[in-house]
Amino acid sequence: MFKKILAPIRGTQEDAAALDVAFLLANQFGSSVEALYAAPLDAASITVDVIDCKPAGEIALPDGTELQRAALVLFSRRLETATTIVPLDSGLSGRFSALPGTEPDLIAANGRISDLIVITRPSAAESAWPNLSLESAIRETGSPVLLIPRAVSRIGGRTVVAWNGNVEAARAVRFALPLLRKSVQIVVVIVGGQPCTSSGAKLVEYLRCHGVRAEM
Repeated sequence: MFKKILAPIRGTQEDAAALDVAFLLANQFGSSVEALYAAPLDAASITVDVIDCKPAGEIALPDGTELQRAALVLFSRRLETATTIVPLDSGLSGRFSALPGTEPDLIAANGRISDLIVITRPSAAESAWPNLSLESAIRETGSPVLLIPRAVSRIGGRTVVAWNGNVEAARAVRFALPLLRKSVQIVVVIVGGQPCTSSGAKLVEYLRCHGVRAEM
């Protein structure tokens, strides 16, 4: 179950996709969303808690860099959008944290005490992709990572599980069980050079043990 969701943001409009998915999942699981912004090393730590769906208009903007203020404004606006369709007693809560440090290091430290990390893939090509922040989330936290390629309005429709029977695939399936339980249709697809149909059939059986109906 995802009770604490971490969403690293940079103060760009691309962050909206990650925040929307984080709040969408928070609504489904009664979770807390923490938006994490990497501030300059000499900056003071700033934390803004949003409880009981407090609207964006009541959030005071602290002093800070332009990107930091943009990140907080975006966070509060996406939260306000999310709460327009969320009951006031849903348990949805949020926190904006601007902490001094590099983004990869902050993700590593805070991701280890989160149930899920939601990251947006930049729309423009970067010089190095996957970037250090994504690699830090995957390799340094031990937490599942949900990579958002673009704006998403729904999670849990038709889900495809790419399965090759290796350790990484097994770990990904176990991490994804809370999401799979909410999916309408699940299809297991065998990938890789060598067929492993029997392994795929065993995965379908394993999912059934967890109350998840899947097909191949």
